[in-house]
Amino acid sequence: MASPSTPSKLSFNAFRPMSVVERLPLQITSIVTWADKLAVGTKKGVVIAYSVTAGATPDDVSIDFVESHKSFAKKPITQMYAAESHDIMISTCDNYVAVHRLSKLSVRLQTLDNSKGVDLFAVEKRGPSLALAVACKKTVMVYVHDGDKFSWSEKMHWPLPEAPRRGLAWAGDSLALAFDTQYALLDIANGKLRRVWQSEIDKRTTPSITLLPELERMLWSKENSSYFIDAFGKPAEAYALTWSDRPLQLRYRYPYVLAVVSNGVEVASLFGSHKVVQTLPLRTARFITDTGRFVFVAGGHHIWRLSMVPLADQMEELIRLYAYDEARALCDAIQWPADKLHKKEEKLRAILMLQGCHLLVSGDPWKAMTIFEHMKISPLWVIGLIPRLLPHKLQPLFRYPSRTPQLDANTFRPAVQALAEYLRQARSRLHEYDPPPIAGAKEPEDGAASAAALSSASASQLASPMAATDTNLSPKRQPWHDCTDVSVVVDTVLLKALVHTDPDKLTHLLDGSLTPPVPNATATNQCHIAESTKALVNKEQDKYLELVLLYKSNDMHMEALVLLSRLGQDQRPSPLQGPLPTINYLRKLGREHLEFIFRYSRWVLEQSPKSGMHIFTEPRTPEHSLPPHEVLQHLRSVHAALTVPYLEFLVEHEKVKDPLFHDQLSAAYLDLVLQLMTAQSAEEREELAKTRRKLARFLEASPHYYNPQRMLSRLPADQLLEERALLLSKIGQHRDALEIYVHRLHNTQLPLKYCERVFVANETENAESVYYSLLHVYLRPQSGEPLLAQALGLLREHYRRIDLPKALALLPDTSVRSVEHYLRSVLRENARRRRNNQVVRYLVKSENLQVHHDLLRARSQMVRITEDKPCPVCNKRLGKSVFARYPNGVVVHYHCARDKRVCPITGQQFSREEDAGTS
Repeated sequence: MASPSTPSKLSFNAFRPMSVVERLPLQITSIVTWADKLAVGTKKGVVIAYSVTAGATPDDVSIDFVESHKSFAKKPITQMYAAESHDIMISTCDNYVAVHRLSKLSVRLQTLDNSKGVDLFAVEKRGPSLALAVACKKTVMVYVHDGDKFSWSEKMHWPLPEAPRRGLAWAGDSLALAFDTQYALLDIANGKLRRVWQSEIDKRTTPSITLLPELERMLWSKENSSYFIDAFGKPAEAYALTWSDRPLQLRYRYPYVLAVVSNGVEVASLFGSHKVVQTLPLRTARFITDTGRFVFVAGGHHIWRLSMVPLADQMEELIRLYAYDEARALCDAIQWPADKLHKKEEKLRAILMLQGCHLLVSGDPWKAMTIFEHMKISPLWVIGLIPRLLPHKLQPLFRYPSRTPQLDANTFRPAVQALAEYLRQARSRLHEYDPPPIAGAKEPEDGAASAAALSSASASQLASPMAATDTNLSPKRQPWHDCTDVSVVVDTVLLKALVHTDPDKLTHLLDGSLTPPVPNATATNQCHIAESTKALVNKEQDKYLELVLLYKSNDMHMEALVLLSRLGQDQRPSPLQGPLPTINYLRKLGREHLEFIFRYSRWVLEQSPKSGMHIFTEPRTPEHSLPPHEVLQHLRSVHAALTVPYLEFLVEHEKVKDPLFHDQLSAAYLDLVLQLMTAQSAEEREELAKTRRKLARFLEASPHYYNPQRMLSRLPADQLLEERALLLSKIGQHRDALEIYVHRLHNTQLPLKYCERVFVANETENAESVYYSLLHVYLRPQSGEPLLAQALGLLREHYRRIDLPKALALLPDTSVRSVEHYLRSVLRENARRRRNNQVVRYLVKSENLQVHHDLLRARSQMVRITEDKPCPVCNKRLGKSVFARYPNGVVVHYHCARDKRVCPITGQQFSREEDAGTS
């Protein structure tokens, strides 16, 4: 059953009230305590004193009547202050401030004459003396007690714009004043009044400034909120204390602030939420005092003593109320002895664990996992919070809180989702986590049982349970109930969680792409094989695709391929139906798994040859490349036609230069063409044309890797003439190839294209001879009639590429007119060449003359180097050193000529032809 959630308004017992005086005949108007005494002022001016006696326990306190002073005053005593160090009591008596002997209240020591009409007073101890501030109507006076009596000076008297009836308190060297409409600070050194806070203050409230000397703060109240203010009038905290009503009086008792309100006493914590945590229904309460040992509340005709519950008990009560944030804040606020600080850390950690366990089932498991992550507790301990996830051997090893709630149907799935996200983050930094709590570890000496059971064990305690039970087996292959490897358990439980919550991340876990990545990982994942298999495929799940990924990540290729083969050939619909999943799997295997590739590709090639060829014809990385000879042998064993696309892949994509593969591809094309030569159907004829185009393209474009002679020997004598012509061209028999185009295929365009291709490629020593060969075929055919018209047309169009004497020797007897165009073109070309040659000759001659002239001019220049001639750069003698001369006549050492194109003396730049010479 899930535990109740934390209440929105927290309430627990921080103080226990006890009535100590009931039905007092006089109405109480003030209260004060000191040492073991308690005194109350009444509306009739009577002061009643009591003695306070503490017993053996905090709750064992007795209040005994001591005496009453009926003549203390005639009017209500509204304020009293006990200065035990000076043995005096200061109070308001009949509109004056009076000083009585504390040890004998019947003795009045002094009445401050200038204090008539007193509204409020405030006392501060300053070294051995006391400072007393008195507010009388629109005046503030400061008195100093010198050990005998209070004295007053005119310098300590300041007029005010209005009476500070709402509050008066010392704030360092200033006085904090609460007027009807504003708060202000009065500097007692110069009397300067500084307004701090403008506020409408309800006239029904009593003074609204409370000094908290222990915190060096004041509490200024506005409506039903109290704000922490420092001595300079600035906010000291970012939060305020909010009450159910306007506070009448406030007192600080570590670590709480108590406020007297109209319906009782409210207790607000200064830790955690900073809210009211307890309301004491003392409806007539109006005054509160604190001696440091006891807190007393009075009002009407009653007096109560408030006894603080021990902080350790309060902390345990907060834990029982599931108020873990408040419990941690209280634990942190407790002033632990120096030798117990380690206990504090243990307690804080224990509370955090309890809070995480509670949040796991109370609707916020994600926050629970955040807490566990922050604590760096072992993921194994966290996994154990959810039933049936840890291996059997690990379950009894870890200790959990006795109050750990159980997950129900509504909380189980969110808890598993949060666990999955936690484990996804945790698996990448398992080395950072602390060991989990071990069952049987020594209990801490103090603290609640539920928290003490959560202290962490040492690494040495955890070492033994984490050891593998069988060193001969990989942790992923051990029986699951014996598995103790942290990474294996984490990944396996993560897989189980993702199966139900996030299929996408499940795939990423199995293929190794889950983020964040595991540093220095040697495997894609560490999932336990048998347990993961049961989680993926069972009565509720049929995640065969993920099972294949699991097998693959563990190099269990045979198991994966058997599953793919079975489901691929199954007629029932599934994500793995058909050959494509098997194809994709085999494509990613390399030569080290050649046996698996050949065995399990056979059914794919038989069922879908075209798709199956992707196993072998898709580009592979070098480490996954397959041996082509073995692949060809395998494909041939399935079907000879499958070798063609693989050979095409080798030759065209892989650019393999082995002549054996080129010969096999050309032979395969030819065999296929010969098989289709007897084609009858339109589809077969289309396939024949397509294959012949492939063969022709291959024969024409392929480099000299295949054997043209062998191909020629296999061609039919009177068929496949274009292919024969291509092969003849490959072996340089251009005339025979042209003979086929012209006289057997009777094609007028192919011979010209053939000649142009050969001429541009310059495949022969004299590329122009191919046009002469075509002319020879036209005029001297091996069979058939000469084609004079085509020959004359060839001469007209390509006269530059045919030798004139050879062409005239081939021409039969014909009229000059028929060759006139050819002859004119040749003569014009010869004349153009002669003119170009003459121009080139004169240009070369002119250039030669210019060079000769420059040489003579250079040789005529002379440089005189004397024994004392200095280098203008370094000012050292040139002597017999190697020197450089710049075109402008400057001579320097060779090593001083750092730039041959720039003179180091004048900065003049020279062209490349004018570089400095050396000698």
